[in-house]
Amino acid sequence: MPVLDTLCEALEKVRATAQAPQPPAFTLGHVILSLKYLDQAPHSRELLRERLGLGEGSVKTLIKHLKNEGLVNVSKSYGTIITPQGKEILQKIEQNIKIQQSEYFFDKEYVITVKDATPPTDLVEVYLLRDYFVEEGCRSVVIGGCLNGKPIFPGIQDEYTNSIRKYACPGEQAMRSLTFFCPEECFISCLSAIPRLILKHHCR
Repeated sequence: MPVLDTLCEALEKVRATAQAPQPPAFTLGHVILSLKYLDQAPHSRELLRERLGLGEGSVKTLIKHLKNEGLVNVSKSYGTIITPQGKEILQKIEQNIKIQQSEYFFDKEYVITVKDATPPTDLVEVYLLRDYFVEEGCRSVVIGGCLNGKPIFPGIQDEYTNSIRKYACPGEQAMRSLTFFCPEECFISCLSAIPRLILKHHCR
């Protein structure tokens, strides 16, 4: 199965977790982060609430949805525990979406790179993708990536794109990727916007 198909399969599961008759008070970003945290160790509801920055009711609903999708189990002794299926979904995401920290465009930022996804080649495409971030509450994001082994960031001068090659085109075999530079305060918003745009524009 191609890399992107594997990622799409995992993100569909994440989207199903975040869907409800009424919008829950958590996002796709919170679902992904909760799986990352739970993969490190079981969490009590209170600890998960603190790490995600959510209210108690929102975390309770999030855990319920994760459990309904078979991604976690809940134990009175240990708290919320990730299941083998949850680990598999997280592994597919982490194999295809790389998250790093840097201080290139913003004082504190996250660089999120999606493997095997075509980056925008002009500003029109950039603005189209930027709408997803605005909808999630983040207005500051730098969008570009790697195409045919070269960094491409429409609207950014070449002297800057060359210096961020290591993020956009990691490794000698990197030929195509989609890369986002998000300020720290927009991190969860970015983690919510990126699955949505991947599912819309890059999945069958």
